[in-house]
Amino acid sequence: MRNGLVRDVVFCGIVLLFVSSGLFAQPANDVCVEAEIVDLVAGLQVTVSGSTADGAEGDPESAACGASTAPGVWYRLEGSEQQLRAETCGSSFDTRLSVYEGSCDQLVCVTNNDDSCGLQSAVEWTAKEGSSYFVLVHGFGQSLGDFTLAISVQGPPSPGDEDGDGVPDEVDNCAGIPNPDQADFDGDAIGDACDEDGVGEEDRDADGVPDGVDNCADVPNGLQEDNDGDGLGDACDFNDGPCAGCWVGDLFCEDPIRSTFPLTNCNRGSGQSLDLYSLAIAGGDVVIDLEGNYDTFLELYDDNCVLVASDDDGGEGVNSRLVRNLPPGTYFVGVSSFGSGQSGEFTLAAQCAAGINNICADCPSGEVRPGELRDGVLGASNCIIQPFDQPTELFSLTVDELFIGSISVSSDDFAPSISFFNDFCDLVVLNSNCPVAEFDACMSINLGPGTYTVAVGSRDPGGAGAFTLSVSGEAGETLFIRGDVDSNGRVELSDAVQVLNFLFRGGGRPGCLETADSNNDARVNLTDGVYLLTWLFLGGDAPAAPGPGCGPDTDDPGGPGDLGCESYAGCN
Repeated sequence: MRNGLVRDVVFCGIVLLFVSSGLFAQPANDVCVEAEIVDLVAGLQVTVSGSTADGAEGDPESAACGASTAPGVWYRLEGSEQQLRAETCGSSFDTRLSVYEGSCDQLVCVTNNDDSCGLQSAVEWTAKEGSSYFVLVHGFGQSLGDFTLAISVQGPPSPGDEDGDGVPDEVDNCAGIPNPDQADFDGDAIGDACDEDGVGEEDRDADGVPDGVDNCADVPNGLQEDNDGDGLGDACDFNDGPCAGCWVGDLFCEDPIRSTFPLTNCNRGSGQSLDLYSLAIAGGDVVIDLEGNYDTFLELYDDNCVLVASDDDGGEGVNSRLVRNLPPGTYFVGVSSFGSGQSGEFTLAAQCAAGINNICADCPSGEVRPGELRDGVLGASNCIIQPFDQPTELFSLTVDELFIGSISVSSDDFAPSISFFNDFCDLVVLNSNCPVAEFDACMSINLGPGTYTVAVGSRDPGGAGAFTLSVSGEAGETLFIRGDVDSNGRVELSDAVQVLNFLFRGGGRPGCLETADSNNDARVNLTDGVYLLTWLFLGGDAPAAPGPGCGPDTDDPGGPGDLGCESYAGCN
């Protein structure tokens, strides 16, 4: 009787937690549309006073400028080719100013500032004719209090610099379009930014679009997508794309960020808050450290906001550290906490080594595809795998679609082993035995599309000689466990939390949506989260097949009951 009561209390407490935290309520915190209008007169300063104590917290628009979560109040003004200044100097708390252009349903960050006059803020910008501007007065971190906001017209932009890029028109090789670096690849005295007949062939990101017309010159984006039409490609515009709502700023190699957590209303799959910082790298070894006055948790996402790696206590004490060798590109570093509801101050730093330096890049390799046999000689390439200090031969394995099968190695000359690396050259698994007699080493694989690396080595020091590598299997559906939403091979409380976060709090879409359909009714809804909680704590029915072990989907592929399973790592 007592155990049943405890289960009921636990279950009710979990449900109450979600309800009381506003999980099922649509936040009513958009005060941008209620912005107070400020009328400006040339040569005069307009001053308003107020308090942020009663302002709305967590404006979804405010994240566009890397804003804090402190309460804030909004002001609106119209531009007319003016140079404007706004400041909160002399206010009673640590203020922050964020300035946006556009409309409340589509704000674009213009500028922001934290500390300009002591702990108070000041910003300047050019207000274009016919454009609306919104000024958000809020605080650094969670600061709030009384403020004085002064907005003044500084005068029109210099008549000698039409595009405001700091280069006088008389010497500007592209006077109507900002081009402060005066780049002119073909040397025709017309800047690349406006040279329609030949911007040159330089293409730094090798995406097939010349830098002079590339809306994201340093990040590959061959299709030139620009969802918000701001002239900045989605690949490098972090107000667009799948990570947009959680992005708060840029992290640069060797330039630490010191700030407070959290700054957004985002969360990772298990419910803890999450802030994302973009990190662009040239490729190579990267060490990311997160140190805070709370129990930190660190995550790394690729440019599609797909989780690459995570760490809890890899640093000193309860601090976090990730060490990875990464291809060139833009990534997102996730600042989070181990426990829910934690907050505090942190330092985030990235150390980046130039150039790719890992076994996958440095060692010559052959190629193998599903269904193929490859002969090789261990020791032929003089490649050494660490930390085992053994000769190895590498093979690149490319998978075009979901693939289920096995990798095996046989040899009459030595006792082989297999090492398997993902597309980031992280060692996934090492295997040196096989229950099948004709092979000396083998492993099962369950892979999504991508390029992987297979390393053939020896169990014995100095082993060498001929071998045969085989990749066998067939394309098919990914094996998974229904209810294991976070793809860790177990069904537990965090999976129910992830379902509810996905449905009601903007959490990430599960890579295998079928795992979230606990009762297999071809829908993912509140019932699925409650279904898991009832099974875990009240003795309800177990999730539908496949489970408790790995298995294929029981629904017809492409049929009305098939929700899809693009990726799942719990069976690897």
